[in-house]
Amino acid sequence: MIVKPGESLERKKMTNSRLEVTNEKAQNGQSLILMKSESFNNIMSYLSESFGKPGLSMIYSMGHDSGAKEVKQIREEMKKIEKPLQKKDLVEKALQRMSQMGWGRFDLQELDQITGNVEVKIKNNPFSDSCAMNDTCGCLFLHGYISGIMTESLEAEIGCASPRCIDLDDSQCIIRLMREPK
Repeated sequence: MIVKPGESLERKKMTNSRLEVTNEKAQNGQSLILMKSESFNNIMSYLSESFGKPGLSMIYSMGHDSGAKEVKQIREEMKKIEKPLQKKDLVEKALQRMSQMGWGRFDLQELDQITGNVEVKIKNNPFSDSCAMNDTCGCLFLHGYISGIMTESLEAEIGCASPRCIDLDDSQCIIRLMREPK
């Protein structure tokens, strides 16, 4: 399902490869494509199965590039209204957008701009079922996305401290990141 800019999403119960649609509007004049996290994870798993370790690298890199682009877009929007954001505010705005798009609820637990240590808690993680089955493709994409947000916001290469989420329970986890050595 594609939602054009300015259109509202109707609440519908969808089956198979589609998502239960909420009553949100497309943001920033962009169209949204909605699908079940399971379907997204299937696409990511296909890359992993077809290409092996290079496929996993692609998944992480796609997330990283998408997160970095999100921050660049926020910077441009803030520049237009002459309201630049501090680094922490930029990170929180990007995480807020991820939440609004249905990727879970993101809570910045730690952000040390000097050491580059970052900890993000995700509640209502849409990939929690696949994490429990040790199928980490969706989580790997999220790690990359958050890493891209941090790298672009902090203007330093920030990577994952561990390749997996720290599973807290069925619906929440923590992603830890840190400055990558030069």
